[in-house]
Amino acid sequence: MIGRHTRLIAAAAGSVVWLIATTVISCGGGDGATPTAPSSATAATVTSISVSASAATVNVGMTATVTATASYSDGTTAEITPTWASDDILVATVSTSGVVTGVAKGTATITATADGQNGSVDITVQCSYDVTPSTFIFGPAGGTGEFTVETSSSCEWYVEELSSAEDWIFDVDATAQYGSSTKTFRVGAGHVPAGYPAPREGTIRGLDIPGFEIYFDVTVSQTAE
Repeated sequence: MIGRHTRLIAAAAGSVVWLIATTVISCGGGDGATPTAPSSATAATVTSISVSASAATVNVGMTATVTATASYSDGTTAEITPTWASDDILVATVSTSGVVTGVAKGTATITATADGQNGSVDITVQCSYDVTPSTFIFGPAGGTGEFTVETSSSCEWYVEELSSAEDWIFDVDATAQYGSSTKTFRVGAGHVPAGYPAPREGTIRGLDIPGFEIYFDVTVSQTAE
């Protein structure tokens, strides 16, 4: 800043005093301080975002945590709190704090967005099945068995009997269904066929729909005596 200052200077000439006005021009602030050059520094900007998950696969009803890391124009990185979104909330939801909850079987893409950049990670949601009991042993007289399958109401499944050509495991309900259920079956009376390893064993297998993935086996045995 340029300032103009006027001073009066007294000069004596004989008995006459002359007042001489002088002007001093100075640069900078009014206090005479040296001016400071404007700063050319700019804030670092986000150039990309990477997303990681505590687990790539979760069961229906269970959770995983996602985190986002930003890379900046100055070469640094830092964990950030972005805006989170799921591309399929019928499969998985995500909270503002990055907690992903499995809703139904499938795959959802979880995306983090901040400062015009985004990054994502895929989360696969699968069904889980708890079977009780999972092992049966029958005598020669056979009998009736019953087992309970616990799973989410969004999970579809069915069972099939894999005993042998003799079909000694009967009446297994193979109807596809959603959620938990109790299944019954019968084991026929009679002796173990000649030459057949004793005890004979069979399997009632639970398969998930769609995909027909094997999720549980119930083992059924019948002794000769």
